[in-house]
Amino acid sequence: MTLVGINSSSTAARPEAFGSGEKVEESGRYRRPIQAEEWRSILGDLEETLSRLERSVRGLLDKRVEEGTQWLDVRMAKYCDLTFPTCEDICCNGKVVFFNQTDLIYLSSLGGFIPPGQTRTKASDPCRYLGDNRCCLPRVFRPYVCVWFLCEAQMGVFQK
Repeated sequence: MTLVGINSSSTAARPEAFGSGEKVEESGRYRRPIQAEEWRSILGDLEETLSRLERSVRGLLDKRVEEGTQWLDVRMAKYCDLTFPTCEDICCNGKVVFFNQTDLIYLSSLGGFIPPGQTRTKASDPCRYLGDNRCCLPRVFRPYVCVWFLCEAQMGVFQK
């Protein structure tokens, strides 16, 4: 089986590799500005591929990722609340923050809400999900890099 460019021998296609301690590299595929038509095409291709996976495997992996993200959200939200009001360089303005292939596989496998587009359609744009100095997306629907990223100010709070 191939998951949109992932060989079946790769870790991403082998559910048993998740949680095994095996190092899993993050995919750079799709980590770029994407227009709406291409976004819909990519998601359609992923949905078609994922429809061939056993639902129980998809559900188990989705549940583990969602539970971990929700656990992390409580902690990360605290750091954001403490640092966002005085932040002079909002990480959401980072020009290299995009959904990647792994993000899109996860979001597609959830079978529900999927953000309506890539974080930006032009490299010079700020993130389309930034609103009132906060991300408009619940953490479980954000790009992975946005889920776990700690800026310098947050690291300072974390180390106290």
